[in-house]
Amino acid sequence: MLIPDCFKIAKERCNGGYPDPSDCAWYHGNWMLLRYLGLVSNPFWHEKFYHKALQDIVGSSDRNVLVAGTADFSMPLLCYEAGVKNISVCDICDTPLIICKKVSELINANWNVFKQDITADSTMHYDVVINDAFYQGFRTKELC
Repeated sequence: MLIPDCFKIAKERCNGGYPDPSDCAWYHGNWMLLRYLGLVSNPFWHEKFYHKALQDIVGSSDRNVLVAGTADFSMPLLCYEAGVKNISVCDICDTPLIICKKVSELINANWNVFKQDITADSTMHYDVVINDAFYQGFRTKELC
């Protein structure tokens, strides 16, 4: 049911972003179907890598993880399944945020989702910033 929901949400809420500055509805509206069909990369293709990286970096469930930019819910879900409890999701577009919020509610995970351009200045601090294009871990003392 999420695939048609995402297509509809994208038509209504996409406002442009990195895939297409003028209109990302084609991207977000089709991404989940393409991922389901195995036609586009997704974090679960590299699940062992991400689980190991999360175990090495996060270590305990009290670490704060930011999923920065996501086409759908797959990266936050992978983090959640790897044992990460404190997950925030930000994106420049509403569509993936709405989908992540729906999935978070379905699995009772309480992800914090918010609209933010990851390249903009921010005062937020996270132990790990991750998406399926990059990840960077910080130890708490390195943030001070």
